[in-house]
Amino acid sequence: MSSGRIIHGSLASLGGIRENPLQIKCTRARIAVGRVNIRPMISAVHRIHGPKLIEGVSEELNKIAQENMDYAPARRQVREAFVQIQQNLDHCLFKMAPLGVKTKESYETNSRGLEIFTKNWLPEALPLKGIVCFCHGYGDTCTFFFEGIARKFAASGYGVFSMDYPGFGLSEGLHGYIPSFEELIDDVIEHFSKVRVGVQGSSKLHFWTVHGWGSGFEGSLEATSCMGWDYSCCSYV
Repeated sequence: MSSGRIIHGSLASLGGIRENPLQIKCTRARIAVGRVNIRPMISAVHRIHGPKLIEGVSEELNKIAQENMDYAPARRQVREAFVQIQQNLDHCLFKMAPLGVKTKESYETNSRGLEIFTKNWLPEALPLKGIVCFCHGYGDTCTFFFEGIARKFAASGYGVFSMDYPGFGLSEGLHGYIPSFEELIDDVIEHFSKVRVGVQGSSKLHFWTVHGWGSGFEGSLEATSCMGWDYSCCSYV
């Protein structure tokens, strides 16, 4: 096919999971074609990449949802725009979320100079039984479905702490890109070590729970004496 014509088309990027399921990141690709009808190919590409609207939301929100969320500023904008819709999803984790829980969201700059999003859930009135540190899965964030699970823990008397890894959720970095797994482990250890020191009653029980791809941290974190977890739990979903 080297003697065929060269056309340009948009092909779906296979570079990783996007936080926005409604948008496929496109790249420019060169396709060599001989005596073939290229119109069906181009039409198919257009159908794949055409904007897919979210039913039941405004035109403005649909426009925001189509933003390229490779980087944190756009991801934060989308999260801010859809946070109320998220809380009203027809899902048991949101519809049955318990009361008596206080939350705090913040950004901190770690030792590598990256702005990391963190969140915690604490019981408003109950004495603190222990702390739970949560590591999310690949392509995930600590602010979506884990929100309902965290509230369940907090309503039962546990302080829950989590973070978005660099490049995930609301933290700084190219979405889904992990240049060094070792550095990512260090980021997690750094944050949760601060949590242990900063939480009043640090002699309480410490639980570490991980989900999906986050389970890859298990051996690395348990091998570090600096963490000293009392219990750990992995969920391979």
